[in-house]
Amino acid sequence: MENIKQMVAEINKEVAKFDILDWSIFKMCLVIYGIIISTVFPNFSKKCRPLLIITWICLFAYIMLKLIPNLLSKPIDLDEN
Repeated sequence: MENIKQMVAEINKEVAKFDILDWSIFKMCLVIYGIIISTVFPNFSKKCRPLLIITWICLFAYIMLKLIPNLLSKPIDLDEN
């Protein structure tokens, strides 16, 4: 349980460094994800879904590339001893 708390603390430190652009991209990821989920069934929206998925992947990758390198550079001890 301590390891999870340590990991959450590290992620919170990195998220605290986000600027307004990063938060807007994160919010767009959430909105596009909701649109993708809502377009699963209607036939009209199925034409837009590939573009939405590509956009979401790009935005999500940007957010992850901002978080992951900083998290990987710091060693996290996962040993429970």
